[in-house]
This record gives sequence, C-alpha cells and structure tokens, in this order.
Amino acid sequence: MGRKTERFKSLFYILIIMAFTGIMCTEAQIDAKTGAGVDVNWTDTMKTQAVLQAESIVNIIAGYNFSDDYAATTDTDVKYILTEIVASLAAIEGISYNFLGYATDEGAAIIHAEDKINVLRDAALRGLSILRQKFKIDYINSI
Repeated sequence: MGRKTERFKSLFYILIIMAFTGIMCTEAQIDAKTGAGVDVNWTDTMKTQAVLQAESIVNIIAGYNFSDDYAATTDTDVKYILTEIVASLAAIEGISYNFLGYATDEGAAIIHAEDKINVLRDAALRGLSILRQKFKIDYINSI
C-alpha cells in the first residue's frame, strides 16, 4: 500500500469512530432529552452534526457567535439557556431519526415521540425568542 492510501485509511477510521463533539451541550444532555427510546443507530457523528446545526441557528438568530467564547467567557448563570436550546434542537433530530423505539405499538410510538418533540420544540423556541432581543444578548455578554 502506498503512503497516500495509508493516510486515507487512517482518516477513514478516525471519521468512523469519531466521538461526539459539541460546544454548547454535552452528549449526556442530549441523551437525557431524547430518552431511552432513541434509536441506537443514531451515532455520535449524527449527534455532532445536529449540535453543529443547532449552534449555528443560535449564533445566527442571536447575531452573536457564542460558540467562540462559550466555555471561556459566557457566565454559567446565563449560558445554560444556550445549552437548553442546542440540546433540545439536537434531541429533536435524534427522536426524528426513528420514532419506533418509543413504544411497542407503532401508533403509540409515533404519538409519544411527537409529544417529546413538541415539548423540546417549545423549549427551544422559548430560548430562541429571548435571544432575538438584542438587549438580552448585551446582558448575557456583560456578566
């Protein structure tokens, strides 16, 4: 095998076993919101992608890039609103991946999963509505 092939092979294995990486929430926070019914095939890579998308939504709606200074400067008294939004949006993706794990009957599983999604959506929208207000962003950054 050539050197390029070895390098590609190594990169391929890294991508396959990639661990969850998120800035504004942890994997445990997402798992707590998805619950026990989430499909085991919803991988860490999928969770990471869902979190990156959710973090982008937060940053765009707020008009401020919280991702760059979340760990270092965002105060713990206020940063968990960001965690709530991102974990809720990511959990919605996990639940949507496959509804059937939420009950033994397909119809009941869909209803239960949709109920969870509605609660998570409401939490995310509540947080996003706060971030739409410029003076709230100024307050978060002033602490």
